[in-house]
Amino acid sequence: SRVGAWSQGIAYFISAALDPDDRPHWDRALISRYLAELNRLGVAVPSFDDAWHAYCCDLMFSFAGWLTNGTQFQTESVCTANTVRMAKAIIANDTYARLGVA
Repeated sequence: SRVGAWSQGIAYFISAALDPDDRPHWDRALISRYLAELNRLGVAVPSFDDAWHAYCCDLMFSFAGWLTNGTQFQTESVCTANTVRMAKAIIANDTYARLGVA
């Protein structure tokens, strides 16, 4: 286990769990729901725009994880499929430009 930014976890979950064709229909709603629940629990939450930006940027974290994941943890086909999912999310959300590297 590890401790990291909330946006890394949600970026990982959304981009790995949702089919790339379904993700654009659900990612904003899931992030909104996540922020609302944190707020309900008394946690200070960022604005949706700030949260969305963090999510889009932290897709790189998930991509790097799956790209370098060894087959002792997951099969090659699982690693490849999730790397492709992450790459599609990065492209769709213009992550490189958000990070200032495009």
